[in-house]
Amino acid sequence: MEPAMSQAGRPSRLDPQIAARLKRDPAGLVAAIAQQYDTGEVLMLGWMDEEALHRTLTTGRCTYWSRSRQEYWVKGETSGHVQRVVSAALDCDGDAVLVKVDQAGGACHTGDRTCFDADVLLPAPGQDGVETCMTTPSPASSQATMPLECPQGESQLPPLQPASTRVRAIGRTNRRATSRRSGRRDNEVIEPVSLGRSRACRQSGFRSRQRTDGTVRLS
Repeated sequence: MEPAMSQAGRPSRLDPQIAARLKRDPAGLVAAIAQQYDTGEVLMLGWMDEEALHRTLTTGRCTYWSRSRQEYWVKGETSGHVQRVVSAALDCDGDAVLVKVDQAGGACHTGDRTCFDADVLLPAPGQDGVETCMTTPSPASSQATMPLECPQGESQLPPLQPASTRVRAIGRTNRRATSRRSGRRDNEVIEPVSLGRSRACRQSGFRSRQRTDGTVRLS
C-alpha cells in the first residue's frame, strides 16, 4: 500500500483516522511539546507533520520536521540526547501534540536540559528573589512572618474564624457567666448588652428587660 500524501504534499503513513483529527498550520504542521514523563518538566517545542507523527508513534523515538532544513530529524540522532516516547496525546483542538518522553541529556540544542530556562519572563514565587505574602511559620514561632508589603488587594491579616463559630463561643461564655450569677438555666438566651444595643432592639421590635445584674433579656 502506497503512502498517502499529506496536506504538506509529502508522503504519509499516518493512520487516516488520526490524520483526520489534525488541525495543521498552512505549512501542514502541528506543534509538538515534549515533556519529561515522570517529573512533568516541559522540555522543548518542535513541529511535526503527519509522517513525523507516524514515525514518533511507531518507532518510539521523537521525530520532528525541521522548518529551516526542510527535512525530518530524530531527536538525539547526532547528539545522543534521545527522547524515548512514553505516551502521546492530541489536544482538544487537534493543533498540538503532547509527547511524554524519557529524555537523555539536554533537550535544548544549546545543551541545556530544557529550552525554557534561559529567558525567564516571570519567575515563579519563591524563586530568584521573588517572595510571596504568605510565608511558612518558623519552628520557633507560632506566628507567620509577614513581608513588609503585599501586592494590592492581598491581606496581611490572618483569616478570621467563621462568624457562626465566634457567635457560638461568645454565647456559651455569656450563658455560663450569667447562669452562675442569676441561677438561671443555661438554655436561656441572656447576654450582656449596652444601652445602645438595648435601644436598637426596641426599634427592631424586640422587647428587652433590664436586670439587676447588668444583663438584658430579649423577648
